[in-house]
Amino acid sequence: MAKLNGKGFKLIKKLINPKTGLVIAIRSDKQVLRRSPYGYKKYVRIKDGVSIDTAIKHLMTKCGYKEVR
Repeated sequence: MAKLNGKGFKLIKKLINPKTGLVIAIRSDKQVLRRSPYGYKKYVRIKDGVSIDTAIKHLMTKCGYKEVR
């Protein structure tokens, strides 16, 4: 299981895909975690040349993710 907050990184944003129900969390170390029944697991990593804000904007506009409240 992966931590959302820890030493050297913190949670930036949680997003949900309403079509599939997939919940992802984006950390400050550019790691993307997906929600499983047992907690969060490492899913993908944002590439070095891409900023976190750009990745969030892409997920929200192109992939249909919404912000979790």
